[in-house]
Amino acid sequence: MTPPSADRTDSATKRRLRDAILQLIGFGLGILFIIWCFRRAFSGDGFVSVADHVGAAPTWLIVAALLSTLVSVVANGLIFWCTIQPVRPLRLVDVQAVNLLASLLNYAPFRIGLVARIAFHWRVDRIGPALMTAWLITALLSLCVAFVAVALAMPLAPKIGLPGVFLVITATCIVATWLVRKAVAIESVRSRLRGAHAMLGEVRSFGLAVALRVVDIVAFTARMTCVAAILNSPLTVGQAAMLGLAAFALTMNPIGRFGFREAGVAWLASNVFKGTLSEQDLGQAFAQLALVDSAAEAAVTIPLGALAALWCWRRTQRGDQARASSVTTSDAEAPSK
Repeated sequence: MTPPSADRTDSATKRRLRDAILQLIGFGLGILFIIWCFRRAFSGDGFVSVADHVGAAPTWLIVAALLSTLVSVVANGLIFWCTIQPVRPLRLVDVQAVNLLASLLNYAPFRIGLVARIAFHWRVDRIGPALMTAWLITALLSLCVAFVAVALAMPLAPKIGLPGVFLVITATCIVATWLVRKAVAIESVRSRLRGAHAMLGEVRSFGLAVALRVVDIVAFTARMTCVAAILNSPLTVGQAAMLGLAAFALTMNPIGRFGFREAGVAWLASNVFKGTLSEQDLGQAFAQLALVDSAAEAAVTIPLGALAALWCWRRTQRGDQARASSVTTSDAEAPSK
């Protein structure tokens, strides 16, 4: 008879293998999607058209597109920092650096960004699997609350205007945060949260995480709006914002971010405006929009992520040296037997 522990190990191995295969398939599909987008966007004089639009765009508009990416990555780092403060205060600069590194590595397959985040915080901060799982659950729930709030408010924008949208988002986030706090007080719910209740029940930190996630989503939609203006796309501000929200959702794709967002945005925009232009012009225009939006993100994420990688490596080395020194000191102070 096979021991239960062996069955669990075998099951975990099969699950990891299945996940790895799905990630590899997702990365392969992402490459095909990127090629498809490039062929649609830059066929004929497409590249010259994009270069002309970017060259003629006001400097402030290009800067705004890049700054919106910076706001997004900084807000995302702050979310991870503030959610863990109630149970394990960490250095803000470390959390931001790890987040930038994870953003860079998310272009690769196998969830390497997530692996790097887990590895750094285990090695430097000694955060074990239980606390890391609770931390990720808390960050994910803050994302869900903010996304639902923004998704509910955006379709109402033509009727209630931006002040109304702000009020709807604020009210939804406050109610949802209160409901989360009430839910984690229930024992049956708390037992399923793997320790996340300590973070979810802290209204100030979780509420701040939700607010920062709204900022993150708004930054995503702002960048899409700026890129649409740079390319003179036939989009209203509201339509560009909805595409930005869709791009944000597609970034959360569990089998890979690379390629899926670009193809999804191009396909969605082409279907929204079907019949307004020829099919070829429509496909080219929105493939260009999707690729330039991703380029505006990569122009910030890649260099900052590379700098963050250097910071994380040095921080890891210092942490190892400090632990080695601590062990040596403890051994020297121990009484001889």
